Amino acid sequence: MSLVTVIAKEKYCCVMSDGRVVDQETKEVKQEDLQKFINYDNRAFIAYAGGKDMCDIVLNDITEVKTYDFDLWLQAFQQLFDRYKLKEAYLVDPLRYKVSLLFGGLNEKDEVEVYSISSINGAVEHYLPKDDQVAVTFLCSENVGDGSRVMDFLGENLRNVGHQTPSQALSTMKLTNSFVSDIDWSVGKKTFRMVIK
Repeated sequence: MSLVTVIAKEKYCCVMSDGRVVDQETKEVKQEDLQKFINYDNRAFIAYAGGKDMCDIVLNDITEVKTYDFDLWLQAFQQLFDRYKLKEAYLVDPLRYKVSLLFGGLNEKDEVEVYSISSINGAVEHYLPKDDQVAVTFLCSENVGDGSRVMDFLGENLRNVGHQTPSQALSTMKLTNSFVSDIDWSVGKKTFRMVIK
């Protein structure tokens, strides 16, 4: 699958993805250099993980960004998930129809805001960090379990490395990518990153 990590604070948002694309059925590595997020003018992003073909279809339907109202983005993604009946399709073919998205950046009020949505159950997470709050979220495969190991690793490294600056957050994200790639064959070591301030 992938590892996509987002660390956000009131003054910045960092996004990092690995670059590996795999065939989940054959376990063949097809690519090592795919940036798994779209950068919109260094102001906003959409990051994705899951079945690459279905992610491409969903993202191609989001043709042009005309607003940074992320509530509207959420509604658009929910409508696309319904249009393609992804929740039902996932039950038939989970490798092909899993689509998980992280998106956000600077909203229309110039606040850092991040959303997460999954086609599996439609679950939505929303982050709008204030003051010294830090929002941490990620997308990864079930190969690492329920994600608690990844969250524990991220949390420990945020405490050790810090999170006051984007470079500290990126260091933690890189360490996390290395950790996950050692235990999940579908995550590569090569990473791509984006910083929004």
